[in-house]
Amino acid sequence: MTMAGCSRPPQKIRIAVDSNWYPLNFQDKQYYINGFVDELLLEISKHSNVEFQKINANWDSLFEGLKQHRYDAVLSSLPPYPFNLAKYDFSGSFLDIGPVLVTPIASSWNNLSQMANGVVGVLPSNQEWFVMQKYSDVIMRTFDSVPEIFNALNNSEVEGIVIDRLIAIGFVKGTFAGKLKISYPPLTNAGLRLITLKDDPVQTVQMFDKNLRYLLKKKKFHKLLQKWELDV
Repeated sequence: MTMAGCSRPPQKIRIAVDSNWYPLNFQDKQYYINGFVDELLLEISKHSNVEFQKINANWDSLFEGLKQHRYDAVLSSLPPYPFNLAKYDFSGSFLDIGPVLVTPIASSWNNLSQMANGVVGVLPSNQEWFVMQKYSDVIMRTFDSVPEIFNALNNSEVEGIVIDRLIAIGFVKGTFAGKLKISYPPLTNAGLRLITLKDDPVQTVQMFDKNLRYLLKKKKFHKLLQKWELDV
């Protein structure tokens, strides 16, 4: 994919991605996420004199290929934990995938710290349970399925739910449009990021982040999210 409006030759950057995003399971959102990523790279290319070459890679060899310089960067959900930061440079998240708080649209609650003694529903997910451990004064109720937890919230059986952001978007835009709302920011920093080897001399991460900020400022980034049904 090549979009460059400058007279000098564009900088070529090879980016590898596992289009299945293992170990995540985006299910029916996978098509939308891949479309969003392709269009995001095109938008960055328009404004940066960069030519991206997208390379499909298997999840189990994605970072090995980066170490062997078969490409310059990868797109991944690898978290920026300290032991990963020692080996790699991370861009900011271009798609937040962590859990969010969902409440009735008329609720004045915007975060879990306000909900002492409130009842909050969760699914039996490690990510959501980890978040809830930080709020010991919030009463946690577990549900077995996504429809069940949303119906419980809509029927006032709980005062809020903590659930994966992309799942929440689908229900808040669809079945419960006008009834429920999502509070931001997400409750963890989980996200999709561009990642390079540590101290990349080309500074690909810096270029990527600069262009993300530009697209945010021009409101093009959120238009892309909405086009691909990845935001409310």
